[in-house]
Amino acid sequence: GGEESELYRYITPPPPFTYQSTETSSSRVAIVSDNQYGSQVMRHIAYDIQTFHPDLLLMAGDIVNRGYLLEEWGMYFWYPLEVSQLAQQTPVAITRGNHDGQSSFAFAYTAGIKNNDWFAFTHGSARFVVLDSNADSEMVPEQKAWMKKEFQSKEFDEALFRIVMFHLPPFTELWSPKEGYKGEEFVRMDWVPLFELYAVDVVISGHTHAYSRGYYHGVLYTIVGGAGGMVDDERVFDWNMFDVTISQHHFVIMEFEKCNLIWKVYNEQKQLIDSITLTSLTIPPHLQCE
Repeated sequence: GGEESELYRYITPPPPFTYQSTETSSSRVAIVSDNQYGSQVMRHIAYDIQTFHPDLLLMAGDIVNRGYLLEEWGMYFWYPLEVSQLAQQTPVAITRGNHDGQSSFAFAYTAGIKNNDWFAFTHGSARFVVLDSNADSEMVPEQKAWMKKEFQSKEFDEALFRIVMFHLPPFTELWSPKEGYKGEEFVRMDWVPLFELYAVDVVISGHTHAYSRGYYHGVLYTIVGGAGGMVDDERVFDWNMFDVTISQHHFVIMEFEKCNLIWKVYNEQKQLIDSITLTSLTIPPHLQCE
């Protein structure tokens, strides 16, 4: 007792965008998922991420392999994030994965805003909605009710970009042939129609240890599960929706510039392997984006 740590600094979030805003703010968000037992890969990725100086780090679940073991949270979570003082200088938002589980350690280390399992926040021109895909709608109907309320909120409605993050994807094509997993059925049935109804721009998931990007009914679905777990490379289903599928370890840098969302994906060697630019569909008439 009595000892003090070093002092660290981080950049506070840009001001929220509203319909009354006369200009937009720029920001940069890093995204990873499924580092699990691959701490060395994740350390390498964390080093590369820090060179981009992100304002925010999103982790889409399966941070560890066995969430009930305290030592795994040290080895697979804290150990990689200390590289280049990434976690000391960058706010982190997390959604739990199935491997993180529901243990006391999982809740202690991934608690969201106001200690909730699902939450939302505005970061500049984007509204982020973080859900818990471990809690399906039949078992936990409160989450779907909360989601509807959030999608009808002023903050969600006025954001230039609406982004939803959770772990288990509604659609996936790469998995073990023995299991033939093609995505989470309850998410497809209960959540996907709401994403379409309320004009979600981007859905971020993990679980599959690969990268995928594609549109389904106007919503961009992404799988970013390449931060350390063994890569999935066997196709078990074809949804006929993914434009890009890459079986490599990777991370995402998402930048918000004026009225655009610039999505870039890099592999473990920091080589660009995918990119796409989205322009907001909800730009107020008075806002000049050029």
